[in-house]
Amino acid sequence: MFILMIIIAIPAFLEIEYGLKLWLQKIPTYTVIFAKLTIIMIIFDCLSRPLHLAIFATGIVKKYQFFQSSIYLLILPLSYILLKYLYVTPEIIISILVLFKFIMLIVRIKLTNALIQIPISKYVKNVLIPSIQCLTLSLIIPLAITLLYPASLTRVCFTCSMSLLSSTVIIYTCGFTYDEKKFINNQIHKIVLKR
Repeated sequence: MFILMIIIAIPAFLEIEYGLKLWLQKIPTYTVIFAKLTIIMIIFDCLSRPLHLAIFATGIVKKYQFFQSSIYLLILPLSYILLKYLYVTPEIIISILVLFKFIMLIVRIKLTNALIQIPISKYVKNVLIPSIQCLTLSLIIPLAITLLYPASLTRVCFTCSMSLLSSTVIIYTCGFTYDEKKFINNQIHKIVLKR
C-alpha cells in the first residue's frame, strides 16, 4: 500500500499547485498547503495501517482504542486554544494533525510490540527504513524537474512519467526483499511465456 502511495503521492505533492490552477483558475487561500499536508498524513496512515489491522486481529483493542481516541481527542481543544489565544494560521492546525498522525504511528509500533511481540527493531529495519529510503530516493528526480523547469502542462507530464519510472526502479531495487523480487520475476516470466 505504501509503495503504491509513493508512486501517486510524489507527482501529486510536487504538481498540486499547477493542477489546482488548471482546475480552479483562482486557487483559494491555504488550498495548496492543505493538499500537501493531507498527502503527508496519508503517507503516515499507509505506514501505520498494517499495524492498526494487526492490533485489531488480536481482539485486544480496549487499550489501543483508549490511546488512539485520547490522542485524536486532544486535537480539538489544542486547535481551539491555538486559534483563539495565539491566533495561529490554519496551516498550523493541519500541521498539528500531521504531528498527531506521526505520534499515532509511534503508539501503534509500541502497542504492536506489546500485543503480538513484533520487535520494534525488526519493524524499523524491515519496514520503516526501506520505506523512507524508497520515498527519499524516488523524490530526487521529480523534485529536480520541478526546480529546473517552469510550471507547465509539459512539466507535469514529464514529472509524472519520470516519477513513475524512477519510483518503480527504486522500489524494485531498494524496497523489495530477495524473495519478493524472485516472485515478481517469476510472474513476469510467466506472462512473457504465455505470449
